[in-house]
Amino acid sequence: MRKHTSKILLLAGMLTACGGSGSFRLELTLPDATARKLTTQLRVAVVEPGAGATCEQLLSLAVRPGDEGYLVESEVSFAYPVQQEVLLDDVGPGQRLFYAEGQNRYGVVILNGCLSVQAGGPAVVSIALEWLGTCKHTNNGVEICDGVDNDCDDSTDEGDLEQLCPSPYGADAVACSEGACEFSCREGFHDVDQDWANGCECHVSRGGQEWCDGIDNDCDGVTDGASCINCSSDSDCVEQDGCLTGTCAGGECQSGNLPDGTSCDDGQACTEDDSCHAGVCFGTPKSCDDGLDCTGDSCQVDGSCSNQLLAGNCLIDGVCYLNGERSPDSFCRRCDTSNSTSSWTLEAEGTSCDDGLWCTGTDSCDAAGECQHANPPCAQACLGNCSEQTHECLPDDAGTACDDGFLCSDDDACDGQGNCIGTSSGGYCAIGQECLPWCADDASGCVAIPSWLELDCPEQAPLDQPASCSVTLHGSEGSEDCISCSVELVPSVLDHSDFFQPGGCDPGSWQFADSGCRSSGGAVCPYDAGDGSASCCAAAECDSNRQSFWFHSSTCGGLGFRLERLFDLRYFDSLVFCYRISMDNLDYDGGVEVIAEPGDGSSVVGIACDSPDAWGADIASVPCMDLPGILGTWESTRISFWSEVGQNSNIYLGATRLYAWPPECAQKTTVIDTEFVGCDGALEFDGWNFNGQPAVCLDGRSDCGLNGGLLIGSLDGRQQSDLVLYQPMNLVGLRPPARLCWTENFHYLDGSYRVALSSDSGGAWWVPIFEFSPPELVLQPTCRRICVDISDFSGIFGRDDVKLNIDGTAQAGAVLLNGITLEASSACDATGIFTIGPVEPDGGGGHRVEITNVLGEPRRALVECRWGSGQVSFSQEIEFHH
Repeated sequence: MRKHTSKILLLAGMLTACGGSGSFRLELTLPDATARKLTTQLRVAVVEPGAGATCEQLLSLAVRPGDEGYLVESEVSFAYPVQQEVLLDDVGPGQRLFYAEGQNRYGVVILNGCLSVQAGGPAVVSIALEWLGTCKHTNNGVEICDGVDNDCDDSTDEGDLEQLCPSPYGADAVACSEGACEFSCREGFHDVDQDWANGCECHVSRGGQEWCDGIDNDCDGVTDGASCINCSSDSDCVEQDGCLTGTCAGGECQSGNLPDGTSCDDGQACTEDDSCHAGVCFGTPKSCDDGLDCTGDSCQVDGSCSNQLLAGNCLIDGVCYLNGERSPDSFCRRCDTSNSTSSWTLEAEGTSCDDGLWCTGTDSCDAAGECQHANPPCAQACLGNCSEQTHECLPDDAGTACDDGFLCSDDDACDGQGNCIGTSSGGYCAIGQECLPWCADDASGCVAIPSWLELDCPEQAPLDQPASCSVTLHGSEGSEDCISCSVELVPSVLDHSDFFQPGGCDPGSWQFADSGCRSSGGAVCPYDAGDGSASCCAAAECDSNRQSFWFHSSTCGGLGFRLERLFDLRYFDSLVFCYRISMDNLDYDGGVEVIAEPGDGSSVVGIACDSPDAWGADIASVPCMDLPGILGTWESTRISFWSEVGQNSNIYLGATRLYAWPPECAQKTTVIDTEFVGCDGALEFDGWNFNGQPAVCLDGRSDCGLNGGLLIGSLDGRQQSDLVLYQPMNLVGLRPPARLCWTENFHYLDGSYRVALSSDSGGAWWVPIFEFSPPELVLQPTCRRICVDISDFSGIFGRDDVKLNIDGTAQAGAVLLNGITLEASSACDATGIFTIGPVEPDGGGGHRVEITNVLGEPRRALVECRWGSGQVSFSQEIEFHH
């Protein structure tokens, strides 16, 4: 629907041209000349009517545009008369009420009109404004004393008396009563004919004595009566101090007027500058106005002025004040007419006052009547800049000297954020105490260091609820204010299953399927799904020595097994799946596959395949592999272990891990990345130390996609029967998940090698993480990439004294090691993902801190609480999930 613009044309002499051919035009007319004279403002409103809405309701003022059912679509107000074109925008289409009204200079609606019109096309709409209600302006809308509401303001005969009753000659208006003016004659004037139309027409002359001069000198209504005084000379006809002159002829004065402006004396003490006007002596009333609103000014009989102070006023130092009014100089002084009208009355000492300034603090009156100030709001250290505009204390500049009020700190200075920070003096607090002014409960600033801090958080929490962690101090109870907690984002651990539990093995969230196993025989690897129609072994034995599920040929009469679990992987950028496995005596038709498929089973993706030659006899390892990105596009993902067990084989599955890196924290830190090229004969290479024995590197070979490699054994005429090497690592700031990978290329090896982590400080330790001896069945060179999860070795992270060790020996054959990488993760900023509250009492005598997932997606939080400077701390992780 198209909205239209309406041009307003004002007729009847107001605006003579507007609009254009084909336009929607609105014409307004006013009823008469009086309406045009009194109207100062016009308003036009286009109303979209609701059910039952009518122009009659608007005209009666029972409703107004904008009330319920009278939606204003467009409106405009403008001064009248109009000097330019007026437009109404966005009109129609549809049925509309066009309402117009005119207002006088007092804002009173005096005219209105309304028309119901179908708007939206070219048309001319004419609205005739009429006088509102029964009141019609008279006397051009100027109020006079006539018993009529001339200006239609709902008041009659109101306003200034001089306007209501213009004074006639020689008279003054004294009242407007019942529509009639009442007057009184001025002194020396008389209303002889009792007609106020000509005012007080007679003025006493010649001292009020009736002379024979053709003038009613005494204003008794009789001219030259029988007792009038005859003149004897021309001088008798000249009025002393008056305005009459003349000549005496036959005892009668032939009177005339002195020229206008001739000085005279009207005999009134309260007039001045008397002069003649048409034979009458007029004086200007003497002004006794002292310029003060609080005095009643009048001229006394003797001509002196009287300026009496009006009731309810004080006159102090020449200035008027109403009773109760405060001194402009001090709230503590006021006009109290019951006490004094010429001086200030002081408020009682201590009375609250207000100087109008926030920055001066608490105001109260003193004994001298002054408003004094105390406790300014910005007197505290480092917040001394007071803002009157915002009513807040702003920080002092960083480095401003201050005093934090505690004895254990020195060199106190503002930090620019409003805090006074001191540096611990070091020797003030006793052993077992820390200088913590910000949470100390006495002026020393010293607080006893707790034995330890305990943080207890749920391992998992729903997305839509805060996770609450209990915070407990052991020792130094009561210093919980010294605890500060933070939250960071870390990679998620979507699966952390250890199948061996006290009392036996438990699949936990994993499930054994009873169908869907392969019915085809032959080698398991490379990946081959077969027809998946065979039954599955729905149970497994538990090997407590290996702390694993144990699968062997006699468990279910030779059936394979399928262990599976559903995941939601849609919220992450990268995924790594790890599991702990060992096998021995594998036949060629045995092995383990790891597959992934969408929840509806519509497709299958191979992840890993552990064939009979994958592992040495009875050696456990924790392989890790990256999961393909397609898994993050499925609504749900099923990961399965799919196995066939040979007649003389054993498979042991002990644990699973699934790590997920969210897009906000997808980066990994590479700690080691070594390709052994150009290292032949070196004692040290790329951070590795060969323990005093020169390395043997075969640069000329190209195996497994890499150039050369580090030799253990005998190959290409080169020999190194025993190998020992290590690399120191700095893992400060790093954390799980972490993965160690390398490429292995062996040529019938009669020997073994192992990988371990160790440290020589803080109680030396050495922990093996991988050990390998090739099975006898492997008769040809083999390449494979091995990745081992080292995330569970939590003691290595955050340290700078950890070593990665490799040692091996060979009696025959050889193995080449190359492409060694070690990656670890780090915590990330959690802004926009998590919020953490303060440590606060939990209502039961303990304390707690709450963490909220504000992103609303699955993420893992690292919560760390520190006491004091952080020498006592505790951290835990929370997995937020659907």
